[in-house]
Amino acid sequence: MVLTFSIALALILILAISASAEPEDDFETEPGDSLDAEALEEGTDSLGVDGPGPPGRRRDGEGERAIETRGFSFWGSTHPDLSIRVSRRKDVTNWETRLALKERLSSRLSFNLSAALNTRENTTLNRSDSNDGVTTGLKYNLSEMLALGVRYNSKVTAFRYSLDKKEPDEKKGKEEVLVSAELNRYLYPGVDMHLSMNAGATRNAYGSVSNTGSRKDLAASVSYMPNSSLRSSVSYTAKSTLIDSDVDSSGATVFSSRDESFAHDLAFTVAYDVQPGIKLSVDASRNERKKERPDPVRLEQETEMRRARRAGASVTFDIWPRFRWDMSMRFGENVNLFDLQEDRDNSNRSADFAGSARIQSWRGATMNLGGSWDKSRNTYKTPETGDNVHKSLSLKLNQGLGAKADMNMTLLSDLTSVMYDNKKKNPKDRDRIDSKITMAVNYMPVAAVKTRLGGEFADEQTVYTEAAQSWNNRNTRRFRVTGSYDIKTYRDVGLTQNYDISAVYVFYQYGENRNTLMRNSNIRTRVTFPLARKLNVNVNHQYKFQDQGGYREIDGERLYARSSERETNILAINLRYVPVKSLKLSVRSSYQLQRNYKYKEGVKRFDYEIPTREISGKVSFNHKWGDRTSIAISVEQNRREGTRVSEAFRSFRNIEFEATHVF
Repeated sequence: MVLTFSIALALILILAISASAEPEDDFETEPGDSLDAEALEEGTDSLGVDGPGPPGRRRDGEGERAIETRGFSFWGSTHPDLSIRVSRRKDVTNWETRLALKERLSSRLSFNLSAALNTRENTTLNRSDSNDGVTTGLKYNLSEMLALGVRYNSKVTAFRYSLDKKEPDEKKGKEEVLVSAELNRYLYPGVDMHLSMNAGATRNAYGSVSNTGSRKDLAASVSYMPNSSLRSSVSYTAKSTLIDSDVDSSGATVFSSRDESFAHDLAFTVAYDVQPGIKLSVDASRNERKKERPDPVRLEQETEMRRARRAGASVTFDIWPRFRWDMSMRFGENVNLFDLQEDRDNSNRSADFAGSARIQSWRGATMNLGGSWDKSRNTYKTPETGDNVHKSLSLKLNQGLGAKADMNMTLLSDLTSVMYDNKKKNPKDRDRIDSKITMAVNYMPVAAVKTRLGGEFADEQTVYTEAAQSWNNRNTRRFRVTGSYDIKTYRDVGLTQNYDISAVYVFYQYGENRNTLMRNSNIRTRVTFPLARKLNVNVNHQYKFQDQGGYREIDGERLYARSSERETNILAINLRYVPVKSLKLSVRSSYQLQRNYKYKEGVKRFDYEIPTREISGKVSFNHKWGDRTSIAISVEQNRREGTRVSEAFRSFRNIEFEATHVF
């Protein structure tokens, strides 16, 4: 009844009042996310009228663009914002419609409405997902310190595993009505207090489970800052839900439970500038959560308990011109317990110390020294229970070699130890030692020429403690040399080449027949031709070579039995034309040929080759009319042909349109 009345109230307010508002991230629900009681623990704004971002915004990566954005005005100065976003990238199409209203009805009363409709279709997977949400609320400021509010929140997620289906295969939904109060008070110089409370009704449905109940939240914090050198705060939050859950099967209730969930979080932080150049910070927190929910498989109530504690401190010394020192230490503990799924019980304890120093030891040089130690204890009801210990040391040196050159060098050393309690069922105790040194020299003889030469050596040694696992003891060594140069010639014609040569050896202490060697060579060349002020052409070529096989060293003699080779050539031409500032045209064509060879009885034999051709063209137009209106159009056509199934005659088009106007 409360939810129905609130929905009717929200619709009346929408028809009678109009404003613009920022929608909220509270609606963001990726496909597969649970909308059970755990989702109610996420938390929302205490008054629910101002959110951090738009509802239902998907972060799908590339290709998200607005196809139309419009605003209209009615009844005075109210300006609702309506936007429709459409994008298609290859075989994925996204639709997004958003409505945002925010209106200050009086000096103390304000109204908020935000809504989002989102759909994503994937023709390759033959699947469609949608996320829809609505939030609306009223906020009333009784005074500068105290405010009251009411909020309605609804979201629905639907999944269709076939685009031809009209009804979703799976549907999840959540509704909430919350009444809120917020208090912000300045107690005395340097002390501020914040208090907020939420209470209301909630309804939730996912899969075969549905529930209704109540929700209560409390958040309180006190901050103390008597001066600019000392900053401290204490905060506490509590969230509680009490819901009646039903598990349905073929329209009949087969199991019911009364589920209570709560969360308590306490945090403390202090930051103190002892004196100029010396800073100290301390923080600690404690969290406890209990969640009850029905298990639709076991038809019983599952109870999950989570506890966590954290504490840390750090100090910084920066009082000498050529020396800076940082040190930190942290401790933590997590415990997770389950009533039904006891095999999932686990706990983790961790502690770590870290320190670093920056030293300007001599002219033109800067050294950075660092070290850390951390240990974690993982406890499970499986043979995986054990300890992990990690130690590391690092040295970084940057040295100026005059006005035209500089050098940098890095040395790293890591020791990781893995130790299990049950040596019989899990005899995989081991140590891994990693060492690496890298060095590079940059030299720029003239402004138009840049060069770089670098090298790297890395050694990884893995040693198992148990004799039964010693056959896995191995060393992995990597040698690498890199170089590059960049030249600008007549009329800004540019030439760039990069060289990369490496070899990776894997030695087994007990089992030389498993030793391997892999060698890689990579040369990339790029030539840039500015044919005209508005026309630019790039020619790129890349050559890659790799061979691998077995490797042995007998009486100082190196024996290498090559088993395979791979040779790849890639040639690409890019053309870019900008006739006017707002219009850009580009064309790219590439050809790739990969040849693979195998060795049989020492004889090199051709195995197979993979040719791939690709051509693409793109036109983009961007224009602004004043400071309020803009339009952007982009059309891209791509065709790719190859012998692989994923590349054979694959053609796709990307179209994007965006129009915006600020009223």
